[in-house]
Amino acid sequence: MSKKLIATSIVLFVILSITIWSITIIRINNYEKNLITLELAESDTKLSLASDQLLNLYETSKKKVLFFKDLAEANYRKNKTFNDIRDVLYLFLKNEDNYFQARIINTKGQEVLKIENMYNSISIYEHKYLEDKSNRYYFQESLKLKKGQLFISNLDLNIENNKVELPYRPTVRFFTKIYSPDQDLLGIVGLNLNAETWLNGIGTNDINILNNANEVFYKESGRQDLYTKSKKDLTLRDTNGKPIYNVKDVIIMGMSTWTLYTSIHSAAVEEKIKTNKKKSISFAVFLNLGLLFFIFTIHNLYYKNKHISSLNNAINQRLDERNTLLKEIHHRVKNNLQVITSLLNLQSRNIKDEEVKSILKYSQYRIKSIALLHENLYRSEDLSKINYADYLKQLVNGLIVSMKGSTNEIQLNLDVDTVHFNIDTSIPLGLIINELVTNSLKYAFTDGIGIICISLKRQASNSFLLRVSDNGKGFPKGIKFRDTDTLGLKLVHKLVLQLNGNIEKDNLQTGTAFIITFQEIQELS
Repeated sequence: MSKKLIATSIVLFVILSITIWSITIIRINNYEKNLITLELAESDTKLSLASDQLLNLYETSKKKVLFFKDLAEANYRKNKTFNDIRDVLYLFLKNEDNYFQARIINTKGQEVLKIENMYNSISIYEHKYLEDKSNRYYFQESLKLKKGQLFISNLDLNIENNKVELPYRPTVRFFTKIYSPDQDLLGIVGLNLNAETWLNGIGTNDINILNNANEVFYKESGRQDLYTKSKKDLTLRDTNGKPIYNVKDVIIMGMSTWTLYTSIHSAAVEEKIKTNKKKSISFAVFLNLGLLFFIFTIHNLYYKNKHISSLNNAINQRLDERNTLLKEIHHRVKNNLQVITSLLNLQSRNIKDEEVKSILKYSQYRIKSIALLHENLYRSEDLSKINYADYLKQLVNGLIVSMKGSTNEIQLNLDVDTVHFNIDTSIPLGLIINELVTNSLKYAFTDGIGIICISLKRQASNSFLLRVSDNGKGFPKGIKFRDTDTLGLKLVHKLVLQLNGNIEKDNLQTGTAFIITFQEIQELS
């Protein structure tokens, strides 16, 4: 049984452990999937907002460039020059942080007007500082536009005097053609966007922006990789097949492509996943240890119960042996007492003296009362106590038959509560009743007809009331029952004291009546 229990416990532990860890892994994966899905939805919202801002910037810049085109054409129509527009462009750059340069370039690529906001210092360039831009791609592409169209350049760094301007100033250029009243092409007018100012105003710090050359122009952490080729593989996926980056391409008029992306697996997300994984594993370990402790406790209780059961079996076996031995003792005592009674009976047959024969006869009655008690103990399930009502019935009926014969006319009235007495109480009480009943049978009924009444009632405080009476001729008047010289009454008085009791004679009743109060003698363990 123990091997089977151990094997069953091991199998149960393995099955439950596999279940616990399977559920833990599923919970970890589901948490990560749900978190990534939530992050993906949030990043879609952020990218959409950034894309909308970019398109709004384009629309705003388009309107401003077309406004300056109309203003330049009107100025040229009036004065054949663009000098009057300089003040307007000057004030525009002074109050507009998103742009740092406004220019008019003629059809040959020569700047004719250039106003620039260089780190909050507005400058209107003199003619000698104006440059030739005929070799720039934005000039060449702008000349290809149809009337009213707008050119938007790539997002790149500003170049001055054929060199990349330092410190770096990322820009986007917006240009459109300007015409004379005769619809002759005069050149192009445009604005340079201060891209860094605009990018910093996107309103979020977790979006990365690449230009159409895959160069980094805005990133969520640090500046060390700015304006260099991006080394990120935006197609990477995690172990669950989910994309690591959320990417959105924004194409403006088919001319400029911007790539916006954000990391779904941000540091905050990774920390949440790591924390959840740690908590889930800790909880699973706790459950496993609890399961192990539970199985260990069950095993421990099983073996303890097995040991206790073994001890109980041994104790029960000892008790059975003890009860068997006690029954045997009571049986042997009863037999020995019967042998003594038989010996006294044989002895009395050879004795001529009636008084001696009477003494031996009443001694036999006393011995028989004790033998009957041992017989009841022998036959009782509880070897420590007997049912005293049954015992009294057997005892008194036996005395009546022994002394008056089986055809006697003595009536016995018993009124006994259901009580059980131990042997230390039963023997003296049985001898008392034996003596009193014997006296009634011997002296009370001259004509052999009469009634013997015995009552035994339980009183308060673990005390009892015994009443033995008859309707015979009564106790002799000249004899005091406490000072009698007869052996029987002397024995009664001694036995009453042994029971911590008291005996009184009821003088009001016809016949003889004795009232005895006593307590049960407690056995010493």
